Amino acid sequence: MNIVFFSTNSNVYNSASMNLVSFPSNCERLEELARMHPEHKFTVATQLPGMFLLDCATDGSFPKAEGVLYHLIESEKADDIAEEIITLSPDIAIAASFWIAPYDWLSVHDSQVSDFLRKKNIPVLCHSTDCALICFDKQRTHSFLEPLGFKMPKSVYVHHDLFLKVRKDVKLNVYYETVLNQIKNLKFPAVIKDTLGLSSYGMDVVNFFGEAKSLLLSKKNKSDRLVEEFIDGIQFGAEIYGRGGSYTVLPPLMYSVNKYGLTSPKQSIKLGPITNPRFHIDELTEELKKLACVLNLSGNAQVDLVFKDGEWYVIEVNPRLSGSSELYAAYQERSVFDRLLGCALDLKNECALKNEGGLKIKRTEENCPCAASCNTSEKEIFMNYKVNLLDNEKIREIQKLPFVIYVRQVQNLVAKQERETGYCEIVFKSGPGSYEEKLFSIKKRLEELSNLFPEIIEDILYERAVKLIETARLKC
Repeated sequence: MNIVFFSTNSNVYNSASMNLVSFPSNCERLEELARMHPEHKFTVATQLPGMFLLDCATDGSFPKAEGVLYHLIESEKADDIAEEIITLSPDIAIAASFWIAPYDWLSVHDSQVSDFLRKKNIPVLCHSTDCALICFDKQRTHSFLEPLGFKMPKSVYVHHDLFLKVRKDVKLNVYYETVLNQIKNLKFPAVIKDTLGLSSYGMDVVNFFGEAKSLLLSKKNKSDRLVEEFIDGIQFGAEIYGRGGSYTVLPPLMYSVNKYGLTSPKQSIKLGPITNPRFHIDELTEELKKLACVLNLSGNAQVDLVFKDGEWYVIEVNPRLSGSSELYAAYQERSVFDRLLGCALDLKNECALKNEGGLKIKRTEENCPCAASCNTSEKEIFMNYKVNLLDNEKIREIQKLPFVIYVRQVQNLVAKQERETGYCEIVFKSGPGSYEEKLFSIKKRLEELSNLFPEIIEDILYERAVKLIETARLKC
């Protein structure tokens, strides 16, 4: 079969402005996939930078995996992109959706492409447009999930134009007065965020009603906002993958937070997977399987979570690959591509059986790659640790350490502020043993990394990493 991995990008991409480096590279991992599955042909169809699919250099070039075909998508509209993909004669198409600022909407675009492909009877592993739109708009996510019983922070939606730009002949802005009263009844502190934003960019934490009102009336407020009660708990994230009611929920990762209590995309440290029963992991797994079913996920999704007073809160859902995907791939001892391929082959088999007589597959752990669960007791614990930008020689030195699994650097060469220049993330693993022994091991390896490369370790991030390890223990 011809397996086509595809992704799109809504933004103008200037390769000279970005330097993306990863070890092992996407090219190496695609070559490995092709070697593992000689019965299939693999094609990559993407727009630059093709995160997760390509290794773009600053001149726009990228190495090509042996045994893999490449096609750079030139079209912009979803139907035209679908037609380009159709010319590649795919037996199945797999979306490898990524993210981009300022709008986290690439999964929506990929889902539109998928809709056109499905009309041509091409099996596609990609979330539906309805699912992608529900997750893209944070207000819509709340409105969809809360009535279904999912625990979420109490929030108030603020429509920008109704709040600030009513007609001149209106004497009293009823919407303005009502929304302020609703916000006044929230418990503070609260988080104010763009309903269509990416990650924690542009979020503000306010400690009392007057501060919230001032921010909403300021020039900083340029879009619809969600004012959400701040849940002062432990921040987590988890990935789900699968389709058609058959899903694997991976144990959650614990996230560090900044001084405002928020996860920072460029500084957040991730630890896990966490299997400590004091976090009610079994309950979370069942809740996330339910979430996957009601959204009818098809592929990979990431969920931001908070654990407080024995309860799990859903913060948002991202129907795409995420910043946790590489850590989870290391944990499962398989690549991101291999995980998606397993789900896609299951989809192809189901389509074939339906065409032969409308038979339905009874999914089990034996016949469905998506249904299988990891034996968490035998797996190591991993840490995704962020450091400042490094030269390639230093990255190679770090990558050669026996406990380092993956190193990736994202550098913005045209950044106007130091905090926008980029970061380097290092994924490393613990040794074997009990849960507590693995946490002790990950701490020792963090110390070893610090001793070997003291110049790259910031004290504040090191302290956050140690705090994560202590919080993850069976007893604190």
